[in-house]
Amino acid sequence: MGTSNSRLAFSDCYELMEKAMEDPKGIRIKFATEQDAWLYRLRLHSARKIDRRDNMDNYEVGHGMHGKSIYDTLIMRLRQVKGDSGAWWLNIEKLTIDGLEIESLSEANRDNEIKPPKIPYEQLPIPDIQAVQPLPFKRRM
Repeated sequence: MGTSNSRLAFSDCYELMEKAMEDPKGIRIKFATEQDAWLYRLRLHSARKIDRRDNMDNYEVGHGMHGKSIYDTLIMRLRQVKGDSGAWWLNIEKLTIDGLEIESLSEANRDNEIKPPKIPYEQLPIPDIQAVQPLPFKRRM
């Protein structure tokens, strides 16, 4: 059985994603097992997909929200914390570039880069094709 296509079936998911959008970094939810967290993440992705579909109907082609969701800026990650009795956390995090060290390549000092060694073509290792066993051919009828 597949997931529902009704927006009402995912009201809890929309509520959690709204909370994640309001927080500067996002939120996390605790689950007893990895499978429970994985299934809930699947529900969140389904809810986001429904929001995209609804926005295709609500916005004209060419509009910035046509076929998109405000929740597309969220990342759902599963994490297990040591010493937390085997519990799993589902992090709903905002996609951001905060904390990344970003440099323009045109302004970067590239003299200190470690470059891979250049191996002449003649010195490249040649694999022994005699040692490779071919897979048996199976004919489809």
